[in-house]
Amino acid sequence: MSNQTLVDIDGDFSFHSPAVRRGTRVRSLPFKRSFFGSLFMGAFFCAFCTPYFVSDEFMAGPDGDLFSLVTSLFLFFFMIAWSVGVSLLGMMFLGTLFGGEIAYLSPGKIVIRKQLFGAGFAMNYVGKNISNLRRYEPESESPKMWRGSHMCFEYEGETIHFGSNIDRRKAELLVADIEDIVINGEPEITERDAAEPVIEENRAVKLEPDALTVGSPSVIALILANVIPILGVLFFDWSIGEVMLLYWAESGVVGVFNLAKMWVINKVGAVLLGTFFVGHFGGFMVGHLLFIYAFFIKDPSNNTGIPLTDVTKDFILLMPALIGLFISHGISFKQNFLGHTEYSDKMLGRQMMEPYRRIFVMHITLIIGGMLTMMLSNALPALLLMIVLKTMADLKAHLNQHK
Repeated sequence: MSNQTLVDIDGDFSFHSPAVRRGTRVRSLPFKRSFFGSLFMGAFFCAFCTPYFVSDEFMAGPDGDLFSLVTSLFLFFFMIAWSVGVSLLGMMFLGTLFGGEIAYLSPGKIVIRKQLFGAGFAMNYVGKNISNLRRYEPESESPKMWRGSHMCFEYEGETIHFGSNIDRRKAELLVADIEDIVINGEPEITERDAAEPVIEENRAVKLEPDALTVGSPSVIALILANVIPILGVLFFDWSIGEVMLLYWAESGVVGVFNLAKMWVINKVGAVLLGTFFVGHFGGFMVGHLLFIYAFFIKDPSNNTGIPLTDVTKDFILLMPALIGLFISHGISFKQNFLGHTEYSDKMLGRQMMEPYRRIFVMHITLIIGGMLTMMLSNALPALLLMIVLKTMADLKAHLNQHK
């Protein structure tokens, strides 16, 4: 037996069984299996797999114009997001066949881990917060009916259920073990545990960030990056369409760095939620691209498609400005998210949704300003005003996000 300490966190996913320290008892819990439940879950999984075999459009490439490219990309990103749900259903199906549940009992805490082929998710509970440990008989219409007779306890206002098909004798043994080891046992204090409060205190002092100001590097980089479109309008005759296309590309930059943030917060969780984010955000981006070309770039009198060669030329023209925006967001990522350890108190799911609010506010400003610009005979003042308003909205969102 390894003498490594059990991972002491509220929840943790890993691809292998956790190491245990000397004195920890491992209890394999009965896991109820249902033939009809597995059959139903398998049929459900197969039904969700059908789009992979019937979507000929998904396998087709673009035909040389923007609409065909957008259609192919939208289907591609849709299938990426769809694959997350299919993967979850597949794991649930395999779980009904081969899954298991294990309890790790150590002085002062219990870890309950649901696993499949060694990979699994563990929840950690402190013994002193556990009360009313008991064997539970669910009612006929209860969501926990599938477990049959099982164990449960109260923990910080919630009822925690574990095990299934546990007879009275096994329940009595589990109750005795959990009470003796987990609830009444004294947690082992190691040298590392004793030093941890000091380490945390020193870390908090060391990493206390200064409030962002207009003179902060990330703020200066943001302002300079947004000055580039003004130079493009004044000296290179950029149109409203080209400015809108640049800010569309900036949304993609925001998405790339958001994916990096998710990876920093939780690498394992980012594999699943990050994949869903790529599919959902990518579909949003390609739909938005078509909207920009249809309303702000394409000549209304031209009923033909938009050649991909023209789209490529547009992006080559905007490449210096796009590089500037990428550098700006990169500086913010390094200075604020990594340097000020903003990731330490971030939740993965909340981080996944963070770009949408900022991009929504930014693009509402752009669309309203863009339409006003197109309505005026002299578009230059309105176009410059739109860029300034967008920069102000972007700056305010940046300061609020990192305050």
